[in-house]
Amino acid sequence: MERHGYFRLASGCGLAAAAIGLATLVGWALELRWLTSLSRDFIPMAPNTALSFALLGLALTGLARWGESRRWRAAARVAALLVGTATLVRLLEFGLGVSVGIDRWPVQPPESLLSQWRPQSGLAPAGQMALFTACAFLLASLAIGLASLPPEAPGVRGLVGALGMGALAIGMVFLLGYAYGTPLLYSSPTIPMALNTATAFVLLGGGAIALAGPHAFPLRAIAGRSVRARLMRAFLPFILAMVYLTPWLTNGVTRLAGPSSAAWLSGLIAVIAAGVTCLLCAQTAGTVGRRLERAEARIREQLDSLAAASAENARLFEEAQRRLDRIQGLRAIDLAITSSLDLELTLKVVLEQVTRQLAVDAADVLLCGDTGSMLHFAAGRGFRTTPALAQEWRLGQGVAGTAAVELRRTWIPDLRAVEGQFERAAMAREEEFVAYVAVPLIAKGQLQGVLEVFHRGALAPNDEWWDYLDALAGQAAIAIESARLFQRLQRSLLELQMAYDTTLEGWSRALDLRDHET
Repeated sequence: MERHGYFRLASGCGLAAAAIGLATLVGWALELRWLTSLSRDFIPMAPNTALSFALLGLALTGLARWGESRRWRAAARVAALLVGTATLVRLLEFGLGVSVGIDRWPVQPPESLLSQWRPQSGLAPAGQMALFTACAFLLASLAIGLASLPPEAPGVRGLVGALGMGALAIGMVFLLGYAYGTPLLYSSPTIPMALNTATAFVLLGGGAIALAGPHAFPLRAIAGRSVRARLMRAFLPFILAMVYLTPWLTNGVTRLAGPSSAAWLSGLIAVIAAGVTCLLCAQTAGTVGRRLERAEARIREQLDSLAAASAENARLFEEAQRRLDRIQGLRAIDLAITSSLDLELTLKVVLEQVTRQLAVDAADVLLCGDTGSMLHFAAGRGFRTTPALAQEWRLGQGVAGTAAVELRRTWIPDLRAVEGQFERAAMAREEEFVAYVAVPLIAKGQLQGVLEVFHRGALAPNDEWWDYLDALAGQAAIAIESARLFQRLQRSLLELQMAYDTTLEGWSRALDLRDHET
């Protein structure tokens, strides 16, 4: 139930309590006995009690409907103050044993109607407020007075609920007493509480509890979507019903069956009540258990979905991080090419990115010689025995030479299966290599060399892995071509410088010969 639903319940309870009080006042004014006591055998509600219910009921309704209005809060405080003062005076009368006639203020009950109860009521005077009635009114007036305070006041709502609970409990005790036949005990010198008074206190206390709201005592324990609240809402109604119903049945059976049969009938009722309680508990437990199981299943599904989403997010993040690292690797090679003309340094950066980004154990670069017919080792990374690679191979010889001549990529998933075809099988066994890839390095249509990749385990490359390998091979080819172009330019510049120096030297000698002849 939402908060405005509790306010509607409080408003309804307040209107019902006020209606009971006003109906009783009308009964006293028109001398209608059934309006004042609901039965010829029951004591009537006192006029001041009826007036108090009318004031507090209307105050409760106003707070529930228009609680934000300062005028309604002020009116509710005035009503609570009037009722509280009257009940305090009545309690002082009981405590001090004196009478100031508060029951005759401001409504005087007609003597003609009071005389109708005196012969039947014995020592219980009609038309006066009972002791427990005054106590309940004190609790109810305090609850209404506190509820009229600003809602932001700390702890007010919980105290309103507790006071309302007290008023409801007092009314419920006497209401159950009427159900158990306590009107026969009116010979007691204590003024009893009327039936309509007990009913009005149940309504007034319940309205105060509803006005306090689901986040205050006592509704806080049973409101909400928690497991505890659901279990209490499921079990409390029929447990309370059995608690109230069993004594009522026992009392009725005892009165009707007589002493001879009362004992075994009462035992039979107790057994039946226990059986019904067990059945209802089992049924409720099954219903609640199924709801909890469905809730747990939904939670597990949500957790599984969350775990799957987390795993997917982690995979996507890892993939994005890997792509970023590869882009940064290509950027590092670009910086190496543009910032340095040292081919050895550039190849070192290229091989570092190859082994790191492609997650392989070793890699090397074989360069084409100046004659264009030989491949020789230029740089390597990740090898245990680098000197074994310091040799030359003719183009078209071996796997690397064939890849260079055919200008195509060569992949050998398992070197152990082709030891007779791989020219460096001994080196592969010593290095414990398993997978091998050879990629020709081509720049501007010219073969620059071969990039070799070695791995000491099985490789399962995907399309993205091959694309990045080709990109690295392209960067390496560009670096090699740029370095060689620079070397050629340096050599050409040196040759031009030497030719220039030779020309100057020739001209100098020619001039010397001319001077010698003249």
